[in-house]
Amino acid sequence: MDNDGVLETIFEREGLHQKGKIGIVGWKMFTSKVNDSRNLFDIPYFIVQAVMNVASYQAEVCNATYLMIGEEGVRTVNNANEIAHYEYGANLASSCMLNAMNRIEIGKKNQNLGKLYQRKGKIIRL
Repeated sequence: MDNDGVLETIFEREGLHQKGKIGIVGWKMFTSKVNDSRNLFDIPYFIVQAVMNVASYQAEVCNATYLMIGEEGVRTVNNANEIAHYEYGANLASSCMLNAMNRIEIGKKNQNLGKLYQRKGKIIRL
């Protein structure tokens, strides 16, 4: 949150304005048969906008998430322990959310439901 400069200035300082091709890596692969997935981004828009503002008009700005999670991406291999760990975390989170959603009532505040989001570990009161 404490910036050391305008995002465009930081990108220029790093030489982004001199690049002919700029890849933006997000979280998910887009595989639309309708939209051009190279032009879909799932990162905050202010970052995409800053990249576009700095990129030369000839530069190609594209979604490069495939570098991380595509067929040949660097994050494609998980061992059984990692898969079990991630599945456990996802199941725990979704179970807590379902439990909270099942207890929603008119007039009930989110703060009252907050304890239902927690299942493992310790709640720390500040």
